[in-house]
Amino acid sequence: MEFLYILNLLAAIIASVVLICKRHWILAFVAVCATAIYAYGILHSGIPQMKELANMLYCEERYTEAKAIASVYGSIASLIMTSIMMSLFPWIKRWALFLWFALFLIIGMITGIMSPLGLTEGTYGICCAIMTILAQILNITYMAACYIENIYIHSLLPTLFVIPAAYVGFRNIVQNKDGYVAAFWAITHLSINSVMTILIWNHYIHLTMHEATDLCVRELQTVGKVIAPGWSGYVAINLIIFVALFLLDALLSWILYRWNKIHELKNSNSK
Repeated sequence: MEFLYILNLLAAIIASVVLICKRHWILAFVAVCATAIYAYGILHSGIPQMKELANMLYCEERYTEAKAIASVYGSIASLIMTSIMMSLFPWIKRWALFLWFALFLIIGMITGIMSPLGLTEGTYGICCAIMTILAQILNITYMAACYIENIYIHSLLPTLFVIPAAYVGFRNIVQNKDGYVAAFWAITHLSINSVMTILIWNHYIHLTMHEATDLCVRELQTVGKVIAPGWSGYVAINLIIFVALFLLDALLSWILYRWNKIHELKNSNSK
């Protein structure tokens, strides 16, 4: 585990350098933040220990020992793979997102086999284990980590991802009077994501951490019942909201960015 965590930190550093050099500022921001968090964890709390992380999952999510250990290894593998995909993004573009999703599912499947559980539970276990790593790094509780990430960070990132597309589209209109349709969709997408972020934050911000986390879980359980009763529905709705829809939104933001960039290049060539 210690070696894997150091490898994860090195992968995040490499991703930060590559993305900054290639001027992919939003992904660079994410990579730099991840690097800072991992480095802070080593300096402040030490390298996360397998036993402590597994115990946290065992207590908080009522996992068996086998599932907790498999989830922890699956989570650190997913974090390393994420940094690698971000490093490759300047060259393989949208395929980095597709490849990340495929590899994430493969790691989830392997985690499920090791647990032993299915693909859905294995993937969910990885997400929970990432929360335990964040909690130990920041020296906070598991509940606090879920509160910060699930409610605030996860709802903010889609807004950040679409800013480059909206900026290029707005610049095209102002400078070149062209690309209205592409700019309209990018600005609309930014507006929708911004409103959603504000609504989600406003929904929970007046509550205490315990109240907000408890309400979030109960609401996910309620929506999950539409998919399947009990635990299966809760796991499914978590993966749909926090993984599937998140990735689809990121892909749409990238498509809008490329669409607006095409107009920018056409305008540049026409001068």
